[in-house]
Amino acid sequence: MARPLRIEYPNAFYHITFRGNERRPIFRSKGDYERLLETPRANLQRTLHYLYTSYTNYFNAKTQRVCHLFQGRYRAILVERDVYALELSALFILIL
Repeated sequence: MARPLRIEYPNAFYHITFRGNERRPIFRSKGDYERLLETPRANLQRTLHYLYTSYTNYFNAKTQRVCHLFQGRYRAILVERDVYALELSALFILIL
């Protein structure tokens, strides 16, 4: 079965989720959480490829690991900016 196409357009708002390899945590400190991502152009796939690579390099250097960090593909859900963003930010604050 083919993967569904990702919808990308300028200034879109997405809820992005990743899973750590072997379901292990991919954040070890509060500083790891504080990395913001915004894509003003329709280039979500390119941006997340860069994020996968750069964050894995950062995490592996910090924790002295040598392996891939993420399991499988990321999930990107296109959401309404106002309503869903408020719910996500409230949930994020509760997690911290």
